[in-house]
Amino acid sequence: MDLITVTLASLFAGFVDAIVGGGGLILVPALFSVFPNAAPATLFGTNKGAAVWGTAWATAQFAKKVQMRWAALLPAARRPWRAARSAPGRSLW
Repeated sequence: MDLITVTLASLFAGFVDAIVGGGGLILVPALFSVFPNAAPATLFGTNKGAAVWGTAWATAQFAKKVQMRWAALLPAARRPWRAARSAPGRSLW
């Protein structure tokens, strides 16, 4: 029954997240109610994993349907990466 509850909450959270964002506001309370003894970091990590994979899938679907200007996108993606790596006391690896 726990798996069914979390699965339904995940589906609904994904639906809401796709339309208006904020699917974590649905999934996180569902995870805490189904798994009350689990460590909060584990449940937040589970929620973040669902968000990352959902966004990755949506990005892949979008890239298939829309002509992407990679010559403009790749330099724009590299700049914040470099800035984050150059921040004092921070490391991405």
